Order: sequence, then structure tokens, then C-alpha cells
Amino acid sequence: MVLSKTEDQELRIFTSSMPIESIYELGIYLTDYFKTGPKTIKFIYKVGQPLAREWEKNGEINSIFAKSIIDNGWIDEQNRLTHYRNLKLDDMPGVECMIIILIGVEKATDSSSLKDFFIIDTESVWNTCMKKTFNPWIHELLRQYNIPSEKTHIEQIDELLRVLFEYGVGDLLRIADFLETLNIEYAQDSRDVLQYISENLAFWDLPLLKDIPSRKNVKEYVKAAATFFSYEKYLKESERKKARGKIRLFREKYIEEEIIPDFLGEFVDIDDLLKCLENYIEKNIQEDREKLLNANFVFIKDKILEIKRNKPKTSPRAKIKKIDAPPIETILTALWLTMIDYKKTEL
Repeated sequence: MVLSKTEDQELRIFTSSMPIESIYELGIYLTDYFKTGPKTIKFIYKVGQPLAREWEKNGEINSIFAKSIIDNGWIDEQNRLTHYRNLKLDDMPGVECMIIILIGVEKATDSSSLKDFFIIDTESVWNTCMKKTFNPWIHELLRQYNIPSEKTHIEQIDELLRVLFEYGVGDLLRIADFLETLNIEYAQDSRDVLQYISENLAFWDLPLLKDIPSRKNVKEYVKAAATFFSYEKYLKESERKKARGKIRLFREKYIEEEIIPDFLGEFVDIDDLLKCLENYIEKNIQEDREKLLNANFVFIKDKILEIKRNKPKTSPRAKIKKIDAPPIETILTALWLTMIDYKKTEL
């Protein structure tokens, strides 16, 4: 976001691209808000032409949000970034304040004209404004639902959200949308909130993460799930071979009574899940991926893909006895101890 402010009467906000739904909702809200203000405000809200052209290419231009944006005249069809940069309040008789918001500035062909502006982008918002933490958002969420918080749980929720953000699964806007749509009205404490978040990762195209062992961190499961469902790991034959071996070992060792039905998602039994798992790892079939998203990935990761073969038990090594004595006494003692050991074996 590029911010320019002049004597509290002119405000220009040139921001980077954002989801089309957010652009629409922001435009509707601000338009209504400035209509009711105490001053006569000239509000200009525009979407840069290059961003609008991207919508045409990816089909978003046909959405109800794009149609509303077009109907409201919010597309900058003439691509006039410099025009809005230089527009002055003096050119508008009877207007007390001017506010300009232009979205998609990073795609503008003449963005070099903004080099003397202070620029705020996602990185600076995260690093400078939010101090690389979602703690304020989490506390506000708990406050809205009057849920008691505990420092340990707050830290775990923050770490989970940071993993989603830092590993590219979710951006700041999507994380805000996720928290707003999260239904936690029945949560008793912040531990329940952490569990609700872990069990609703389908929002991020991630699987169910249920019953994570207390000694482990949810962070490692989110990272493992993101890697698994991106399929990048299994592009290597060596990794596919390793996974086949793990599945084969699980088939040899598992006990039917220990399989919890809730872990299986839509699979009828464990064999059904294992066949789908093998097929996905071998062929990267989207249909199998969708089915696996509904199963508990904690079970798949810990019990199947990271199963270990039991090491054979070995007999303890016999200890060598040292005899500290004169030569004749040493020989006699050694013979005596040998006879005792032999007697034990005979019994």
C-alpha cells in the first residue's frame, strides 16, 4: 500500500492486489461510510486496469463481484495511475476532502512514479505492524466469544497460523477470513479453539488433524500435510519406494481392533484407505487426494508413513571378569568361576 496524505484534506491509498470479493466488499462499505460523513468528501475508488485484465484471463470477470465492480464504475479503464497521483483538491470546488483508493498498483506500468512514496506491502504489514504474530487477532477472537485464554494455547494457535502464513498455505486476508468464519461458540476454553482450528483445516485444502499427541507440535503436522498433499515429495522414485515399504510393513503389523473408524473418513475400512494411499503416492490421482483429505492425517503420518520395524531382541553380552591376584591364585580362581558357570548351564 502506498500512502500519501496532505494537510488532512487529501488522502491517497494505492494498494496491491487483493481477492476480488474483498475488493467488492471494501468498496461497498467505504462508499456507504463516506456518504454519511460530516464533510463533503470526494471518494474515488478504482481497480487498476492490469488487474482487471487478469480477471478477464482467469474468468473472474464473470463473477457477481466483478459485475458489481464494473456496474459501480470502479475499473480504471484508462490506466491513469499518474493522474490519480497528481489530482488535487483545489480542482474540486465545494469539496472539503479528497480520498483516493487505487487497487493493483504493483501491476501498473508506470509504478515508478510512486518511488518517492512510503510503501506498505504484505511483508511490511507482517513485520512492522503485526510484529510477526497473530496474537492480537487471537485475543480479539476469544474476547468476542468470551472464551478464557491460556498463554500456552495462545502460543500454539499463533504458531499454527504462522505456519499457514509462512509456508504459503494462507495469506493475511485469508487467515482473517478463516478466523471470522470459525464457529467457536461452543468452545469452553482456548484449548478447544486450538482443536477446532486443527479440525477445520479443509479451509486451507489441508486434511483433518485430530488427536495430535501432547508431546508433539501441531506445526510439524501442518508442514507434513502441506508437503504430502502437494505431492512434491513423491516426484522422486526413492520416496515412493520408501512409502510403499511403510505401507507394506503396516499391513503386516496392524491389528484391526486398534483402528478407530473416525480416522478413516469416507473409507469403508483400513484396506480401502491403504489402497487409496498407495494409488495416490504412485500416480498422484486427484480423486484419491480428495478422499485422503477427509481421513485423519495424524493417523496416516504417525501410524503408516512413519511406522518403524521392531528391532530384534539380542541377548546381553557376557561381561569379561577381571581377576586381580597373583598368577597361581588367578588361574585357580578362573577355573573355579568357569566351573560355577558350567554348573549353572547344566541346571
